Order: sequence, then C-alpha cells, then structure tokens
Amino acid sequence: MQPHLYPSKLNSQDRLALAGNIMESSIDLICIVGADHKIKAVNGATLITLGYAEEELVGSEIFKFIHPDDVEITKEVANAVMKEGSSKNINRYICKDGCVVYLEWSAKWNETAQLRFGIARDVTQRIEAESKLKQSEERFKSLVEFGADIISLLDANFCYAYTSPAMFSVMGYHEHELIGQNFFSFCHPDE
Repeated sequence: MQPHLYPSKLNSQDRLALAGNIMESSIDLICIVGADHKIKAVNGATLITLGYAEEELVGSEIFKFIHPDDVEITKEVANAVMKEGSSKNINRYICKDGCVVYLEWSAKWNETAQLRFGIARDVTQRIEAESKLKQSEERFKSLVEFGADIISLLDANFCYAYTSPAMFSVMGYHEHELIGQNFFSFCHPDE
C-alpha cells in the first residue's frame, strides 16, 4: 500500500521536488507569475502549447503573449486574483508561430510568496466548435424565420409545437393560434 503524500508533512526540499514533478507531469499548462506580472516559471505543456522556449517566456511580462483584444480584461482578472485570491477565465494567447489558442485558466494568488499560480487547458477546439454551431443555428433560424415556406414541428400527438412566420402569410394563422392545436383539426374533412 502506497503512503499518502501530505505536503505539510514533507520537508521543504521534498516539497520542491514534489511540486516540480507535478509541474512536469501535467498535461495542462502551469504558469507562475509574480506581482510584477512577469513569468517566473512554466511547465513543459506550456512550452509545447505556445511553442516558445522557456527562456523566451520566463522573465517576460505575461501580457506580451496575450492576444491584444484580451490584454485589458486579462489585466483586470490578474489584479482581481491578487485582491480576491482566485479566479477563472478564458483568454487568447498568441503562439510563437502566430496562431491563436484559447486557454481556460484557474488561478490562485499566494500573498506570502507574491506569486500567482495558474493552471490552464487549451479549449480552442471547444470554442471553435461552439462558434460553428452558433453560426449554423443562426443560418437555420434565418432560413426558417424569413423563408417563404411553412415549417412546422409537431409533437407525438400531432399538435403544433412550432410553426414558422410564413404560416400567417400562407394560411392566415399566427403561431400563438396554432401551438398546442392538433394538425388534423386544420385539415379539410375530405382529406
């Protein structure tokens, strides 16, 4: 049986070794930033994701790597972390090759050490997928709301759950007159 690791019971040298192992084994980005907003340390995942060498990051102001449109809000979040102790946010970083990645951060401020500890995950694919879905939904909504064809959704009992605005121009019924009504009650008896 493995003994439990309690950092408070470890000596300072063992704590540093444990912290180093955690940083280097993490698949998430880990960044330590000082009160001066300069990067003090990063892990390997940060280097891989952003494409910079360690010496390009460490010692540099963190805002240098943030997308220009996100710098001001990120400064506000960083200052809030130092006052409130922790924060979560998403912002964009510019990689060395020029591409942009969305990073979702969880940050904690250590007042004693005057350091901000941040852990981030690359959420670029999720953000792009959400954007594409939103665009697709907006196109579909436009097609349904502004199209000349009647589009209706019926529930399992053949009652109207939705009908497009074209229903009024073609049949003379407003949506509120149809919702919950049975489709067949609007059909000619001979049909």
